Amino acid sequence: HEGEHALEVELPILQRMLPEFTLLPLICGELDAPAVRELARELLPYWNEETLWVISSDFTHYGRAFGYMPFTHDIRRHLRELDLGAATCIEKLDPDGFTDYIATTGATICGWNPIRLLLAVIAAAESPVHAELVDYTTSGELTGDFSHCVSYAGFVFTT
Repeated sequence: HEGEHALEVELPILQRMLPEFTLLPLICGELDAPAVRELARELLPYWNEETLWVISSDFTHYGRAFGYMPFTHDIRRHLRELDLGAATCIEKLDPDGFTDYIATTGATICGWNPIRLLLAVIAAAESPVHAELVDYTTSGELTGDFSHCVSYAGFVFTT
């Protein structure tokens, strides 16, 4: 996890927004389905109204440098369709559907394991949760270069 940088990005935001908090950082590598279910059970006690969960991940990394080019024309549109397919699985709170979507499409969402772990915790909690995609963009929107870009999606989960 040497290159992991989520905490250094999130920590200043949390420090600015929250007057006081206790932090439990969790870095998640590759997980098989049984490990996801086991970890979801272990993390379930932390799924409560006093705990803020922050899951950080870029969405698709597209381009030759990332080794991911499943389409080469109308990249902006295809990338959006690809990412919104993953977003739909997240909004449906469907850990298995999300896992299958990543396996089928090969989408390069670097934090797909933490995302599916969150979805598994929510499923294990068996409490009503609403997931909503609140923003989506790509670095290509800023640079104009879609031949090498990264997508970003923001979600809010509420009870």
